[in-house]
Amino acid sequence: MKKLLFLSAMIIFFSSTSMVAQENMKRENAEKIQEKRKQFYERELQFSEAESKVFWPIFEKHQEKMEQFNNKRNRPKLELMSDAQIESHLDDHWESEEQKLATRKELVQSLRGKIGVRKIAALPQTERKFKKELLRHVRGERSGDGQGRRGPRNGENKRFR
Repeated sequence: MKKLLFLSAMIIFFSSTSMVAQENMKRENAEKIQEKRKQFYERELQFSEAESKVFWPIFEKHQEKMEQFNNKRNRPKLELMSDAQIESHLDDHWESEEQKLATRKELVQSLRGKIGVRKIAALPQTERKFKKELLRHVRGERSGDGQGRRGPRNGENKRFR
């Protein structure tokens, strides 16, 4: 009985230690991504020092709000839902989309007059480019060669890599 209790305690200890380590890794990765985002935006949008000082606090506040929407996002299995549940889910989805749009508009209004209008207009494109570059980087790391996947998998058409 003592062995079973000891074994249970060890399992709980190691699993909790593992979860803390995973949380630390997630936090470190998020910080690295944020730093890469800053470097990318600075390079793409060519912020002056004054623009950069004004932009980042506003943008980081915006990102926190958008992250709340991403954390709430759920993808229920529609085949398991009743029509009434699907109706409710659709209403919630569109309400969330409207809130996201309002948050994006708020960002634009907050930045007007503080950075150039061309830079404000370029933000969505810059974010898409950043995500594309980040994804390319992550894929390169996973393959181990830093180059990403080099050729088609079995049965894939070479034109559509």
